[in-house]
Amino acid sequence: MVDPALKSARGAGLLAITGTAVVGQLYVSTPLAPEVAHTFPELGGVPVLAVAFGASYAAGFLLLAPLIGHRPARLVMVWSLAALAGATLLAAFAPTGWMLVVARVVQGVAASAYTPAVVSHLGRNVAPTQRGRAAGLIGTCYLSAVVVAQLVGQQGAELVGWRGVLSAFAMVYAVAALAITACLPKEQASRPRLVGYAMLLRLAVGPDLRVISAVSATALGGLVALYGALALTPQLDAVELQRVRWACAPALLLAWYFGKAVTRFGGRRVLLVGLATCAVGDLAACAGWVLGAPVGGLVIAVWVGSLGAAMVIPALMDRVAAADPSGAYGPAVYLFMLFAGATAGGAVATRHPVLGLALAAVHLLAAALVTWACSGSSPREEFVQDLAATSDRLHVAAEVEHPQGRGR
Repeated sequence: MVDPALKSARGAGLLAITGTAVVGQLYVSTPLAPEVAHTFPELGGVPVLAVAFGASYAAGFLLLAPLIGHRPARLVMVWSLAALAGATLLAAFAPTGWMLVVARVVQGVAASAYTPAVVSHLGRNVAPTQRGRAAGLIGTCYLSAVVVAQLVGQQGAELVGWRGVLSAFAMVYAVAALAITACLPKEQASRPRLVGYAMLLRLAVGPDLRVISAVSATALGGLVALYGALALTPQLDAVELQRVRWACAPALLLAWYFGKAVTRFGGRRVLLVGLATCAVGDLAACAGWVLGAPVGGLVIAVWVGSLGAAMVIPALMDRVAAADPSGAYGPAVYLFMLFAGATAGGAVATRHPVLGLALAAVHLLAAALVTWACSGSSPREEFVQDLAATSDRLHVAAEVEHPQGRGR
């Protein structure tokens, strides 16, 4: 049965807006860097905070999946937000720099439980004909977090300081937990329990998930790297950088439209066009650095890269939900690769032309992998059709391990 709350604008919008705040923790460190470095000079700069959250966030998708993969999605979301609110308050009032790092690690692990539950909820409760639109809405907000979190952090740091910004995020998480409890209906714990970490790792590197994992790693990594490189441009002061971020935001908001395109044209076509668009943006940025283009040229390059990411994210979300409707393992593997790539992108951000060439090569290679995986399929056929077999094998494995459940 289709979940009426999730089909409604209220249900989908609530999950999407909350997801923006959750994913935003990965990007809010950048504008808070000066104040945090001034408060805790022993950290030697804020990248350690971004890496602490990003690495634990990505790892948490795999670490928590066997433990909570069988739990009702709504319950997991509420638990995740409650834990994230507490960890964010701990970070806001951290007395030392290393306590702040520890709090960021706890934040990442707590946040990692939320997003897989949302993707699982989409796969289980949204009709296949509406899944692309729902994925587009969620993807729009998650992509917008790249810009929105930096803008909120920049403005908030000027008004209330970095501790005030984190305290405000904690309040948002607490309110969102209460709202989800009130607005979304209860679910039964009907999803199969994962056999264990060994099974999850075999699925992640096996032939069924190999292509989608590789493509997911490129989806956000290139975008984060380009934004990081843009922030290093010496011609941009704080005010101009804020304007640039606002200028690039509309491209990310188009993920909602591309979610509809996924429903109409199929995930394979949208994904290939998105990866090609990302490569064009990468090459444009490379040319801009080589030729010494003005800031406007670099902004256009980042805008094109943002447009490509807006196509790729909803296409991938739709394919994962279609491949694993139970949500037992697909969201965990997909999100691990997605945000591992985003963390790596932030770490390698530089204004060197080699970055643009490397990102373009990665995106074109991802497009080639998708084309190879889809060879022999019709244009409208799901490019991850083979992944459905993995879900069946997982159900069988769960029944073999717990045969008493079949007699109930």
